[in-house]
Amino acid sequence: MGKIASTLFLGFVLTIFSAPSSLSALVGKALRLDGVDDFVETPDAPDLRNGAPIADEEMVVPPSAKSGSGADGKSPHQAPGRDWNPDSYRGWERRWDAGMANAWNIEPDGLMGRYNRVEGGYLAWNLPRTYHSGTGLANYGEVGYSLGQEEFSYRAGAEVFSFYKPANAEDNLVTVGGELHDLTDTQDGWVLTEEENSFNAALFRRDFRDYYRRTGWSIYTGHNFGGSLQVTGRYGWDEFSSLSNSVDGVAFDNRFTLDAFRRNPAIDDVQIRSLRADIQLDTRDKRHDPDQGWFANAMFERAGGVLSGDAEFKRYLGDLRRYQPVGRGTRVDMRLRVGTANGRLPSQFLYDLGGLSTLRGYGFKQFSGDRMVLLNAEYWIDGDAYWQHRAMPMEDMAMGVFFDMGSAWFADDAQNSFDRLDYLVNQPPRIEEDLDLKKSFGFGIKLGDSRLNIARALDGDGQGWAFSARFGRTL
Repeated sequence: MGKIASTLFLGFVLTIFSAPSSLSALVGKALRLDGVDDFVETPDAPDLRNGAPIADEEMVVPPSAKSGSGADGKSPHQAPGRDWNPDSYRGWERRWDAGMANAWNIEPDGLMGRYNRVEGGYLAWNLPRTYHSGTGLANYGEVGYSLGQEEFSYRAGAEVFSFYKPANAEDNLVTVGGELHDLTDTQDGWVLTEEENSFNAALFRRDFRDYYRRTGWSIYTGHNFGGSLQVTGRYGWDEFSSLSNSVDGVAFDNRFTLDAFRRNPAIDDVQIRSLRADIQLDTRDKRHDPDQGWFANAMFERAGGVLSGDAEFKRYLGDLRRYQPVGRGTRVDMRLRVGTANGRLPSQFLYDLGGLSTLRGYGFKQFSGDRMVLLNAEYWIDGDAYWQHRAMPMEDMAMGVFFDMGSAWFADDAQNSFDRLDYLVNQPPRIEEDLDLKKSFGFGIKLGDSRLNIARALDGDGQGWAFSARFGRTL
């Protein structure tokens, strides 16, 4: 019954996550050649989310903090105690998926749906955090049903919040809250958006995320300074369990569709009790399509020891991005992402590289380990701005080149958090040799919100030319 319902649900998914037919064909052709068939089945790196490790999320933006945060594109600055525009705060719980809330800027408010190989069709009702006064109680949550698994999921939380405004400063926000949850989770939110993944799964049997069940609770406190800096601390108690594929259907078979979904990998079924700290700095001029600014995230988590639980480890993850205009209609985007650990990481927290958004000239998740370093650099020419005074029709079109370099490996000494990573600072000449850095380069074309990338590895480990089609930004 679940498989039949999930197949019927595909029509709903495609209605929500529709794209032009020409783009659908382009996506299919690109995915046919993206190397996902050579997938190495290991889970991915943890995302930077303000909470238990689910997926990345947007920074809180108090009313006066940023321009363009209101529904009209202007700063909805109002004095504490007034009924602020709730649209300004829906970004708090958004998933920070490759720099965008989602592919089409659809708010996860009210009825929502997705499709993947584990849940099949998933229907849910989502209540985002909103703040209507200077001080109060904010509720948030989600309840949904998986047609493939034939079971419910939920997340319910509440927090006490208070805005305050220091002299000659922007609005600050302090929160204290708690959450209960029993849900299907992933560590792959930073690789591609949920909408993009649902589209690929529903049309091509290509699910680029790995999943597990996470059941438990957490308490947390956060402090946001003027919409640019946020610090959060959290205690979490979670049971992790493996999940299997529950469906194999697509909307309709076509020449780009795989014969079957790849298997969802097993994880370490453990109880984890941990303390986690997150810090995020955001100076981007625009959230969803930035032209200038910094975006930095850092996370530290400690599990086990005096906290008890089945796993004992420390893990560290940092992500630094720079968006830099370099001339009329030209921009450089750069990202440095580094992950490490101390002790044995559960398999669901291992770091994977290769394919989409990482090392684009290699197979999907071709490299895995408990240590990781990744550098991405892109140079883009915006057709509208660069050729604005010429007779060349380049409306809503951009062209770019990119370079990727990185490595994922298992440390020789699991207790040494900086195993080989100290070469980045202390012994630069040995970096390439000792880290076994993989490199790829490529070209991209942007048409509206869609991008087509072609990439090639610079050594013998690649798969030849690799194509990928994306919706929205990749960095």
